[in-house]
Amino acid sequence: MAKHYQVSVVGVTISAEQQKMAQQRCADLDVTILLQDYRDLHESFDRIVSVGMFEHVGPKNYATYFDVVDRNLKTRRSFPAAYHRFEKNRS
Repeated sequence: MAKHYQVSVVGVTISAEQQKMAQQRCADLDVTILLQDYRDLHESFDRIVSVGMFEHVGPKNYATYFDVVDRNLKTRRSFPAAYHRFEKNRS
């Protein structure tokens, strides 16, 4: 997004390894990768995009997940979220 749309991007991860890799890949872009729990994020954003996160939150934490999104969006906007659906092992 930072490369194609000339926007500032903030990423959030709890993995130091992911943070390091993302920082290396985005070294020449206006991208900040925070090492923290998404629930501790208290910043306002014009847009929030969630990729590969929802399936890890789990149903019991969906309300908190969406509360954090709502709290951090500057205004009511659409919220794109990409997730993978995992089938239960049937063997």
